[in-house]
Amino acid sequence: MPVVNLSMALHFRQGAGQGGAASPEPSPEAGAEAHRRLGAAVAQAAEDLGLRIAVVATGSLTHRLDRMMDADLDFTSPVGARVDGRSEPDVARARPYDREFLTRLLAHRWAELEAVDPALRQEAAPEGDNRPLQTLLGALATEEARTGRRYEARLLAYEEAFDAFTLSTVLFRPGA
Repeated sequence: MPVVNLSMALHFRQGAGQGGAASPEPSPEAGAEAHRRLGAAVAQAAEDLGLRIAVVATGSLTHRLDRMMDADLDFTSPVGARVDGRSEPDVARARPYDREFLTRLLAHRWAELEAVDPALRQEAAPEGDNRPLQTLLGALATEEARTGRRYEARLLAYEEAFDAFTLSTVLFRPGA
């Protein structure tokens, strides 16, 4: 089966920072809307070529590897268990972001995903700033417009690992 890999990158403006260094702010072409347009273009190209495609997006809603480095983990016990026996992992501070983001995603409130509280988003530090997911949603929205069928999202799994990141598996299927 042919596979086309797309790589997401936060394109930083050159020369915008001090001393000509790259700015810490992503350029507009790196935003959610640009990635949705990318997904729409992929879906349209597949339609134009008469191809059926599957779009797979990866990335953790909470991606705090900086916390993982400080964790005192016992690798002989369940994933992420701490030697010191603490019951509440550091990743718990990011749960409100995951909860709000997943609530909107599963309710097909995709236009509201970027409006989740910026402080919660910063605490979670989503991998790739959720741009792969935005690309997937762009492809799905294009397919919804083409077929008139809404895609339903179903959360298959949610896990926290190593006090550093969360793993969510969401399946999108066309509704009846």
